[in-house]
Amino acid sequence: MELAPAMSPTPTLPTELVVVVDDDPLVGAHIAEELEGHGVECVHVQDFDVAYDIAVHHRPALMVIDQILESEEGTRLLRRLDALGDDAPWVVLLRYAPGPTGPFRDLHVTLVSGERWFEDLPDVVSRQVYARAY
Repeated sequence: MELAPAMSPTPTLPTELVVVVDDDPLVGAHIAEELEGHGVECVHVQDFDVAYDIAVHHRPALMVIDQILESEEGTRLLRRLDALGDDAPWVVLLRYAPGPTGPFRDLHVTLVSGERWFEDLPDVVSRQVYARAY
């Protein structure tokens, strides 16, 4: 009986999946479509618990999270993601006005704000997905 050659373990790279978390279905879908138009695999969710489950079970490279995080639910999502440590996805936080975002011990957060946030978002997401993978 001939044995198959030993295979070296394949390194686990983060997926290029980006999760858009926005409670507004039109805005979230528009953001996801824009990112998909730039070659980014996206899924849009409106529920914070679903977003967390995706982070735990599918390990997306990045989550684009809406300003609604000023709510108690949104802050809880960020804290739960932060508690994942090295397994936490990177976060692009969409913010329309200045305000606190942390502090977070392990969570990598990039803030996108200002009048041109929508035009800047595809480039920011692409750079963050690339940086996370390498």
